[in-house]
Amino acid sequence: MSNLTPIHQAVQSFLTIEHVAEELLHTTEWVESKCRRRCCDPIPFHNVGNHRLFVWSEVFNWVTSSPKFIHSRHRRRTKKEIDAVRKAKATKLWASKDLNLQPADYESDALTGLS
Repeated sequence: MSNLTPIHQAVQSFLTIEHVAEELLHTTEWVESKCRRRCCDPIPFHNVGNHRLFVWSEVFNWVTSSPKFIHSRHRRRTKKEIDAVRKAKATKLWASKDLNLQPADYESDALTGLS
């Protein structure tokens, strides 16, 4: 990689895939995957024979205009929240069956024969 020219010298000239990968801090395989037609937002490039050549201003515009994914923070549920969900599922299960029993009746000792 020592034979690569710095990006500020190659602003208006074509860049190879290695240059682009180095500047974007990714591998060449990642850059190739972002050049595929089936990619939802491909990197702009120019085909010259078997080579893909890039113009840095186009790549820079692609980077700055690409959508940024925002991930929400996940938090652990409390035991109260977990118990409330379980209780709601149990109630929904009993309501879906055509039984006259309630969840509280099922848990009683009279029905289980443990009295």
